Amino acid sequence: MPANRNLFMVSSPVLRQAIIKSGMLRFAQDELAVKLAALCEQFYLNRAIEPLTEAAGLLASLTSPHAQAAGNFYLAMVSFRQGDLINASRLLEATIKTEGSGKYKARAIQSLGIIYRFDGDHNEAFRLYQQAIMRATGPRADFVTIIRAGINLSELHSSEGNRSAALADLRQLRPAVQLASQVNPVYAPLWCNEVAFELLQAGRLDEARRFAAFAIASPFARAYPEWRETAQEIEQQAEAKAALNVRPALQQARKTSIKPKLRLVKKPCPRALPAYTRRRIGPVTTIKPEQPRSRPTLEQISFKIQIRAPSF
Repeated sequence: MPANRNLFMVSSPVLRQAIIKSGMLRFAQDELAVKLAALCEQFYLNRAIEPLTEAAGLLASLTSPHAQAAGNFYLAMVSFRQGDLINASRLLEATIKTEGSGKYKARAIQSLGIIYRFDGDHNEAFRLYQQAIMRATGPRADFVTIIRAGINLSELHSSEGNRSAALADLRQLRPAVQLASQVNPVYAPLWCNEVAFELLQAGRLDEARRFAAFAIASPFARAYPEWRETAQEIEQQAEAKAALNVRPALQQARKTSIKPKLRLVKKPCPRALPAYTRRRIGPVTTIKPEQPRSRPTLEQISFKIQIRAPSF
């Protein structure tokens, strides 16, 4: 907001001018910008759109270029969530052009790459992701941008069918995720869900299940329903694979008949008959039911599921 609006509680013009000249107003705005930016990041990660819109609007109204860049970036994220990619692009480009935008310039470049990917321009998206990572790397590294851009690179490789490159991108992010999670724990389950999804696509279900279980056990899982969808898809594929392995055993069990089979059994003639009768009749042929074979139960059938599970 303009400087004069920040002093709406000061009625004396002399005191107003003294505050402006002393730099107290700028100091107060800097402190406010830091707190508002932290709130915006929290609202963004929790997907709370309404408070994010209010906090980002207030942040963009401050006089500091860094605050304006941060506010425009989060307003762009609001437009992105609402599907307004044109307005999101305009706000992101304004953030990139703002002098003193700091880390939000790299984040805006990374987010702009997502929009290019949605438009089908994978080459430009790849270039922007790489540029964002380069800007975020250094003595004052922004691990949030590195993680987001790295995940975007993994998604890009995955959409092109390059599973090994997608997993390699995620594997390289582990150190950054560990550091960023010390400040905001949401990045650990966020990364685990991405790893679980790529392992699922690669058919490594045991490992995928382990990463997905970590993600859905997080308290942040309520705001990210796609994490549970990943876990459910893993279980569905595991059940389908188990059914394929069990089917031959079930087919063999169906071939086993439980109906009694009749066979001829020769027994000696009963001794109660006279001797001449026994000699005349000879061995008596009787019909004896054969005991049916026991039908195996599902518990007796061995479920052998062979899943390749190399270390990630």
